[in-house]
Amino acid sequence: NSVMYKIGEIFGMDTCDFRSVDLYVNGEYMGIYLLCEKVQIQENRVDIHDLEEEMDLLEQPSSKNTFRISWGKLINETIITEYQFVEDMVDPEDITGGYLIELDNNYYSQERAYFKTSNGNAYVIKSPENASMAQVEYIARIFAEMEEAIYSNTGRNRLGKHYAEKAERESHADAYSMQDLGRTSDAGSSSMYFYKDRDIDGKFSKIVKGPLWDCDNTLGNMLKGEA
Repeated sequence: NSVMYKIGEIFGMDTCDFRSVDLYVNGEYMGIYLLCEKVQIQENRVDIHDLEEEMDLLEQPSSKNTFRISWGKLINETIITEYQFVEDMVDPEDITGGYLIELDNNYYSQERAYFKTSNGNAYVIKSPENASMAQVEYIARIFAEMEEAIYSNTGRNRLGKHYAEKAERESHADAYSMQDLGRTSDAGSSSMYFYKDRDIDGKFSKIVKGPLWDCDNTLGNMLKGEA
């Protein structure tokens, strides 16, 4: 983790701050651990508009434990195959951002709000955690248009839109280069973050890839029989 984060810093990527620490539990020395920032929307971390905080200022339902998996119109129009949202949430007027998204094909079903694509990718909405139907449909459509364009031979989706219209190209290139350099076994499967800030004055805020996160299965340590 520390080696990958340091390389990421040198490359100018979004990374988490970290420190090596000696851990003691009840006076017993447990070894050296890596203390690392959590990936979250905050001024000194992922510094984008906090849509979740804005939602908390609105009058929300007392219970936030009702979820619904949708098979609606969005699925027929895009590569989205399934999405889950929290029912009855009250939206602010502007829901264009910010969103913190994690690609997590392994544990997405344990989360409150997520969406899946026909390419087998599952994206969890980490913030706002209690994403409404409108919010999930909004961000899922953007990711669907981006992913469909990336997977195509032309770099364009069915609407003729190039992936660079939705994705901040440099951050995506840096992230994929790091995963390739690190021979990351989780690459394209889990622990890969994205974020989208709020649109400003009608200008679309593109999807940024990062911060770099969860690099324990890297640098060939999961490859059996190889140096």
